[in-house]
Amino acid sequence: MVHARISYRIPIIRSTTPDRLQCDRDANHKVSEIDVEVDETDSCEYEGEEPVGKTSTVRVWKIAMSEWKFLMLGGLGAATYGAVYPVNGLLIGVSMKLYSETYKTKHEMLHDVRYYSLYLRILAVVCCGAITLMSYGYGVASNRLTARIRVLTYGAMLRQKVGWFDLPHNSSGSLVSRLASDSTVLHSMASENLSRAVVGVATAAVTLALSFIYSWQMTLVMTGIVPLLVGCNFMRIKNIRGQVNAKTSNNADAAAASLLSEAIDAIRTVASFGMENSLVAQYTSFLDASNEQDKRTGMSGGIAFGLSQGVLFLSLALIFYVGGYWVTKGTVNFYDLFTIIMIFRSPEDRPDRTGSFSVSMASQGSVDGTKAKQAAANVFKIIDRVPEIDATSTAGTVLPTIQGDINFRHLTFAYPSRPHARQEYGYRAAGAIL
Repeated sequence: MVHARISYRIPIIRSTTPDRLQCDRDANHKVSEIDVEVDETDSCEYEGEEPVGKTSTVRVWKIAMSEWKFLMLGGLGAATYGAVYPVNGLLIGVSMKLYSETYKTKHEMLHDVRYYSLYLRILAVVCCGAITLMSYGYGVASNRLTARIRVLTYGAMLRQKVGWFDLPHNSSGSLVSRLASDSTVLHSMASENLSRAVVGVATAAVTLALSFIYSWQMTLVMTGIVPLLVGCNFMRIKNIRGQVNAKTSNNADAAAASLLSEAIDAIRTVASFGMENSLVAQYTSFLDASNEQDKRTGMSGGIAFGLSQGVLFLSLALIFYVGGYWVTKGTVNFYDLFTIIMIFRSPEDRPDRTGSFSVSMASQGSVDGTKAKQAAANVFKIIDRVPEIDATSTAGTVLPTIQGDINFRHLTFAYPSRPHARQEYGYRAAGAIL
């Protein structure tokens, strides 16, 4: 409880609530001296870290929708880029059939090869333009989203009371680290994850459309194993990113970064009190905790990766077995079989991407959604936090411009992190209001 005796040469002020003042002015502007008792129990009481509730990323997208033109531009580029992959496989599959047509003359063969070569060059130009369009559109939108989020978060930090910054989890190093890392995650969500999802949907749609034209039987077989491959890749990515463990975020790294930042900022104090060894030991303990978590994540990720690779090659064996059986029965043409395989093939020639590989990439984005939701919750927890005393608020009665003297008598106070350590007993101060 903070007690203060205040003398005003201003109209009478009556305190109706701890944070609202109402002013009554009499006709003669009489001077009155009153005692004001302010309850600061809540402010002086140590507050632990506030729980972070679940926040949907829809609110982030609402902020980003102001850049809908750039999002549409990036979406157009991403959809075009996704269609390039199956079209590339189609051209390669048709070219394989062309080279086996030995009955054609040399002139006819060169004529057809030049046409397919021209198609591939046109496809290369389209791919280059699509990537440029996708990167520009999503890049501008995500950068502007990050700027808005950082401005809102920083403005909310400046509105908080002084005691809020005395809490351990609100140190300057921790706030700066969260301001940078959370905004970076939201930046990735609005650019990388969104582009990956659009590319995946476009690739899957064009792949199925082209494959059904050549052989609906093989297309159904290839489509049937895609969920299995996607599930294996999803499990592998989820384990590698540490999402399977109960602890979804590595708090030890954040604690180590905060400790390092605070130690560097107060290096004179550290050197004066000889705290080097203790800080190094504490920093090492944080790194050891982070190392243990990384080991567990690496072990589970390795097992998941091995399982996904095993299922992949078993799926390839099934494709060639069923395809060979249908080729011998005359149900499927040999060239159509390999054309479909090339359409489903990854342009990077990576076996772990076979079978509509971009759908697996889209599933990787869904794993990042957990981290994006956590970052959004951290950001909006600060933005939505209403301080007890908001210096920027215009609510309540606005006092007129006045001049007078103010005197404080018998004033005591305590820091929120040390509520029982009273400071400056019987403190007195006087000043003028200009």
